[in-house]
Amino acid sequence: AYGQQIEFITYTDLPGVRIVDILNISPTGAFIEGEVFDEGNAPVIAYGMVWSTFEIPNLVNNADFTSEGSGMGSFTSSPAGLISDKTYYIRAYAVNATGTGYGQVNQFTTLPCNLLVADVVEVINPVTGRIWMDRNLGASRAATSLSDEASYGDLYQWGRNNDGHQCRSAHDTSKTVANTSSPNHSDFIVSNDANQNDWLSPHDDNLWQGVNGINNPCPEGFRLPTDAEWEEERQSWNSNNTTGALESPLKLPPAGQRHPYDGFVFDAGYNGRYWSSTVSNSNAHVLYFDFSAVYMSSNFRASGVSVRCIRD
Repeated sequence: AYGQQIEFITYTDLPGVRIVDILNISPTGAFIEGEVFDEGNAPVIAYGMVWSTFEIPNLVNNADFTSEGSGMGSFTSSPAGLISDKTYYIRAYAVNATGTGYGQVNQFTTLPCNLLVADVVEVINPVTGRIWMDRNLGASRAATSLSDEASYGDLYQWGRNNDGHQCRSAHDTSKTVANTSSPNHSDFIVSNDANQNDWLSPHDDNLWQGVNGINNPCPEGFRLPTDAEWEEERQSWNSNNTTGALESPLKLPPAGQRHPYDGFVFDAGYNGRYWSSTVSNSNAHVLYFDFSAVYMSSNFRASGVSVRCIRD
């Protein structure tokens, strides 16, 4: 005896997919064009890019990936949160009922963070008469809101040059404290020594002092502000909080900071810390503000903090 006849199709072919071009490589990402040119013997239900620092990235080895849609045709992906000056391996993938098809592995190297140069646009505070840059070092524009990430910029360790360590993206770290003011690498140097709290040993109070100061990261004619100059600036604000900072002539965003012990970025969008050139024992002074207060504070030199430059 036989039951009712049912027809079905077995699928055996994987999708065909490839990278067409890699464009707009930056310190933290890139723009990738891809194409699903063959669905195989079943509809493509997902496609995108998969990448890692290993030579053969795939969806099962903890590589990062994007998911861009389904079906056939051209698509784009923008891998983000990459580490500056690092080589990544990337390939396109597409999934159908049979499994996952991969394209040929491509590779690209992100740009060093220190190749980015902030545009020098000046702004003057009519109360203090001081001339500043209108944006943080590493930012692509002046702030438009508290959550404007394009205005946050880089996070510098106090006294260190723009050698790439300041890049805000996910970052390589080093536990080896430098013994020179030019470490010759771009790793963020973490300090787990409660008595040190500096990326450099011994401490050097001569860094960042004026336009000709050692490691001055500011453009020509600009320097780090002093503690007193920050204090004068914040006294001209309408309110002593993040709103006052954003509405001031400098439009200071709450860009957060990078932790001195593990290198993680935190508090972005909630509070701001801005380096001064003024030292305080083994620490250095910062302008700090959050939703309820503004004040000058002492901060570990190993922390990653925003820099806003003042004209000399």
